[in-house]
Amino acid sequence: MPAIEAQQIHKSFLRGKQRADVLRGVDLTVDRGEIVFLVGPSGSGKSTLLAILGCILSPDRGEVRLLGESLRGLSAESRTLLRRDRIGFVFQKFQLMRGLTAIDNVSVPLVLKGISDSISQQRGRELLFDVGLADHLTADPRRMSAGQCQRIAIARALASDPELIFADEPTASLDETNGRLAMELFSRLVRERGKTAIVVTHDPRIYSFADRILEVKDGMVREHPTGPVAQTALIDSASQAELMATGS
Repeated sequence: MPAIEAQQIHKSFLRGKQRADVLRGVDLTVDRGEIVFLVGPSGSGKSTLLAILGCILSPDRGEVRLLGESLRGLSAESRTLLRRDRIGFVFQKFQLMRGLTAIDNVSVPLVLKGISDSISQQRGRELLFDVGLADHLTADPRRMSAGQCQRIAIARALASDPELIFADEPTASLDETNGRLAMELFSRLVRERGKTAIVVTHDPRIYSFADRILEVKDGMVREHPTGPVAQTALIDSASQAELMATGS
């Protein structure tokens, strides 16, 4: 059974008085244990698709199945519980909670599930050790580097042992060195724990970490092979898109 299935996903939004079609019949399947990247130009619908797969948005039409369970007809409460218990999220801006230490930020998903403080803190310690931050348990993330904050965010995404990990532009706030280190860590932990991951990214420097790359363009999704020739073509395409966007 695939981890994620989406069939004929449509989504549109009102922009002023006009309705813009963002997704126009997207089909995709992600097998268990895969790391799949969603790439494409800005505004192509990558983050919208991720939000639909992550139970944050609902499609206008179509069906999503996560771990064999259809999202169609689920109540808002059921969708919230599914997000809490079975999905971990990593965000571009880290979304760490102000005023909480590193270990408290990692423990938040467990506290929300009603797990005791002692167990939550022990799990937080283990994960911060796994991401190389064993010496920063009580540190204030506001005084930590961007790379360290992203490591905390990765640890938090794994805290409740979810089957699915969704990452939206996880290296966008990092320089090249820290971006690669973060993805090496993310990839290793996801694979070691047998998770399934979808990563939205504009960053061609990390394409090599994907098992498959799906390009979102004009509201549709098409698959690219991941061999060296395909990787070079994708990087060239992404670089050209960036140049056009900046007017260079």
